[in-house]
Amino acid sequence: MSKSAGELLLQRVHAVIRAARLFEEFESAERFSLRVENEPYMPLVIESWPASDALQGEKRRVLVAHYIQSGEHQLPDPELEMTDGGFPVRLRQTVCEVLETPVLWRDATTGQIMLNGRGKRDIAELLRVWSRNIRAQGFIEAASRIVSTEHRDVSAMLSREWRAKNPGDHSTTPRNTET
Repeated sequence: MSKSAGELLLQRVHAVIRAARLFEEFESAERFSLRVENEPYMPLVIESWPASDALQGEKRRVLVAHYIQSGEHQLPDPELEMTDGGFPVRLRQTVCEVLETPVLWRDATTGQIMLNGRGKRDIAELLRVWSRNIRAQGFIEAASRIVSTEHRDVSAMLSREWRAKNPGDHSTTPRNTET
């Protein structure tokens, strides 16, 4: 059986993280964040954190993103949250405004897990292209040039900053804290 678009993207994300020698931290840190600079492309941001509401039995959530700087704001272009199995949870993109496509969520009233099948199908091609571009644009090689001890310090600092801004609140999706 072939891999889904989300699984292919997650596989590529894992390759980037392994190249940076940070896979253990990615899987276990309370708050993991990696930013891979690779000119002339927008930096690739990868984050992971423990899932507070497992929708598919996942232990962690993963965020993969590029951000556009607009004044003081970082706008997603795109930003995908997925399960640790590669199933999309939501996609955010900037097209004149920030658009969000929810794919998987828990209904607040019934507690049932809801699936937007059309939304999942609609974003599949974007995820396939993104997966190919991560390799073709050299993000894996760029990640291999990161000095891992330096990045661990940055990741730990980001984790402390996020926890300071969100004390005891792991119910909301963490956002990229880098500026």
